[in-house]
Amino acid sequence: RTILNNYKFIIKESPEYIYGEIFYKSNEFIFESKHGNGEFSLMIEKNDWRLQGQEEYLKGETLYYKKYTKYSDEWEHEHCEFCGDKISEYDGDLHEGYCTKDEKCWICEKCFNDFKEMFDWKVKK
Repeated sequence: RTILNNYKFIIKESPEYIYGEIFYKSNEFIFESKHGNGEFSLMIEKNDWRLQGQEEYLKGETLYYKKYTKYSDEWEHEHCEFCGDKISEYDGDLHEGYCTKDEKCWICEKCFNDFKEMFDWKVKK
């Protein structure tokens, strides 16, 4: 087992380094690629530290990609629902992300890309 980018990988076969695709199936990520004489399969277990029950309120949600604007002088930032990165108008913070229609839940672009298949999100402009 190898830890890489917060995922635990189980290598079924390990030929030379190859390119492939990662997809989500039956609650796990699978990496597959055919190369030469063999097939390389890699499974990413659903144990990422960022997963903390968000499926209860974000599974299947419609999200909107937006630039963040502060709600008020007292409420001037949000945090990514997964990694906790700060989203605000301030320098050094993220300035855009995916949010729910009511803008109460924000997701940074990296976490969106990591979990979009698992959470089956739809995106509207």
